[in-house]
Amino acid sequence: TSLSHLWTPLNGPYLTRCMASNMGSTICLRPTLLVRINPSFPRLLRPSLMPISTSPPGRPKDSGSPSEDAASGGLEEFKKRIKLGPNLGEFVKASGQPLPPSAMCSPSLKRVPGEHLRLPEWLKRDIPCGGNYTKLAKDLRGLKLHTVCEEARCPNIGECWTGGKETVPTATIMIMGDTCTRGCRFCSVKTSLKPPPLDPEEPVRTATAVGQWNVGYIVITSVDRDDLADGGAAHFAETVKQIRVRAPSMLVECLLPDFRG
Repeated sequence: TSLSHLWTPLNGPYLTRCMASNMGSTICLRPTLLVRINPSFPRLLRPSLMPISTSPPGRPKDSGSPSEDAASGGLEEFKKRIKLGPNLGEFVKASGQPLPPSAMCSPSLKRVPGEHLRLPEWLKRDIPCGGNYTKLAKDLRGLKLHTVCEEARCPNIGECWTGGKETVPTATIMIMGDTCTRGCRFCSVKTSLKPPPLDPEEPVRTATAVGQWNVGYIVITSVDRDDLADGGAAHFAETVKQIRVRAPSMLVECLLPDFRG
């Protein structure tokens, strides 16, 4: 394919450099070529990328061509716009209002001899222990039940299980075992293509545990069981039915899998 139309705006030195960079059928366009093709773009090139002069020593250079004059004019225009444009102060203007203490949460990086640089309090979580948390954990282990709070390693498990003055304790039971048939990379739950079979006594044990806990709200979720014909839908329905029998006033939220539907 003829590429002569690409060389039209180029003079001798540029044409020589482009041909030297031609490898087979691939044309390696150097930055100097792009500047010559578009003279309005300022030529801010390193010395190593500037064109090589082919004029003999002692011979005066020819007067600038119209394309060179246009490039020079574009550079001057660019410098003028930079000089008259906004400075750094335009981007870091302060609002004039002092920040409240609550907004100054970045710790100082200045170390005091003999002291450690500590994290802010809002970034810390207390280790859950005692009270309702211990009771829930004991019941779960005794009844061989699982929670997504533990399997997914949720950092807020202490807040949910212990509750507060204005909130009731909540827990998220994970039924149909602790092994999922899908390997989502964002999840910490164990995965396997052939997990253990479902425990037919799990719905009754789940309802018994929920009825004994001092919680007013329970969330039931499950792993994905693509190895089952119904995806575990019947097992999930039976669990909810048993909870309703033993704790009719409890609020139950169900986070269902897609059952491959």
